[in-house]
Amino acid sequence: MLIEKCRGISVPQVIHCDALSEVVGTISDFSMVWFDRGNACMPDGMVATSGQGGDLPGLLQKKDIPTQASGSLCEVVLLDPNADDTVTRLRGLVADLPESRDNIKTGDGANGATEPDDATETPPPDAGPEPGWKAFECVFQDGTRDVVVVWTAEPDDALRQILTVIWPGLRRLCLDEIRRSQAGLPDEAMLWLVQRKVNASVLVLDENCNLLQTNAAGADLIKRGDLLRVSAGRLCSVNERATAGLHRMVHDVFRASEKDRKAREYVLLLRSRKGADGQEHKQPLPLTLTPFQGSDGRKVLIALLPMPPEQDRIEHLARKMGLTPSEARVAALIRAGLPSREAARIAGLKIETFNTYAKRALAKMNVSGRADMAQMLTWQAAVERPS
Repeated sequence: MLIEKCRGISVPQVIHCDALSEVVGTISDFSMVWFDRGNACMPDGMVATSGQGGDLPGLLQKKDIPTQASGSLCEVVLLDPNADDTVTRLRGLVADLPESRDNIKTGDGANGATEPDDATETPPPDAGPEPGWKAFECVFQDGTRDVVVVWTAEPDDALRQILTVIWPGLRRLCLDEIRRSQAGLPDEAMLWLVQRKVNASVLVLDENCNLLQTNAAGADLIKRGDLLRVSAGRLCSVNERATAGLHRMVHDVFRASEKDRKAREYVLLLRSRKGADGQEHKQPLPLTLTPFQGSDGRKVLIALLPMPPEQDRIEHLARKMGLTPSEARVAALIRAGLPSREAARIAGLKIETFNTYAKRALAKMNVSGRADMAQMLTWQAAVERPS
C-alpha cells in the first residue's frame, strides 16, 4: 500500500506479511521490515509489517516488489531506534496501523516506550524487562541493506543472533508471499476496465435468463429500455415475441453447452424499439452469447452487445485528438457516412469550407483517407466509455 503521509512524514509502501508475523511473532509483539534502504532505484523502499494495514489507502504495484538478495548475510548491526531516520519513519507508521495500537506504546521515552501514568508505581519483581523498540540493519554481500525493527523485551545480543540465523530465509518467505498476494491484481484491473470503461454492454445470465450481473454500459442499456429491459428479474426484449425468442435462445445455448464442452459463441440479432431519431432501427444489433463455467462447476451465460457510438461522443473524441470543434464536427459527419454536400449542409458550411476542415482533420489524425478516419473514430468510441 502506498502511504503518502504519516505524522507529516512521507512513508513507504506497506504490506502485511503472515510469514513475518508467524516467525518473528514468537519473540516480538510487533515487527516491521524496510526492505533494502540502500536501493537507489527505490529510495522509499517497501515495508512489511506483522500487523494488518486496516484501511490504509493506496495500491502496491507489482513492479515495486524488491528483488531477492544475492550472497550471504554479512552482518547484523544494532541501530539507535531514536536516531536512525529509517527507524524513526517506521515508528511513526505504527500509529496508523490499527492492529498495533492496543499492543504498543509509541511515546517519546527510551526505545519508544512511555512512562507509567503513576511515577511511583513499580513493576512486580518477576515482571522482567520492559519491552521497547529494537532495530537492526541486515547487510548482504550484494549491498542489500534491510532494516528490521521489533517491539520486544529480548536482549540485543540474543536478537542479533536470531536475525543472523533466520533473516535470509525469512526475507525470501516475505517476498514470495508479497508476490503471491499481488497475483490477483491484474484480474482486478481487468474487471474494473470491463465494469467502468468498456463501451459494450456485458450481461451475465443464468439458464432462466435471470440477470445476475452487468457492467455500467449494460446498466445504462437496460435503463433506456429501447433494446433490452428487465421484468421480474429476467432479461426481456422489446415485445413478447422477441422476449420469447431471447429466452428460447438462452435455454438452447445452455443445453448445447452440456453436450459440447467448448465455449462456443452464439449470436442473436436484436432490433430496438426506437432509435435516437424516434424511428425503429432497420439495422439489427448482434447480441453475442457465450457459456462460461466457473471453477466450482456452475455455469452462466455472458451476453455481449457492442454499443453504437453517439455523434456527440465522436466529436468529443475527435477534439481529444487535437481537432478544433469545427474540424471535429466535420470528422463526425464524415464518420456517419453522409455525402459531403449533405454533411456540409448539416454543418452549415460551404462545400469548399467543409472539404478544407476535412483535410485538416485527416492531417491531424495522421490518416490517409476519410474511410481510415471514420474507422479510427468508430473503433475508439466503441471501446471507450465516456469518463
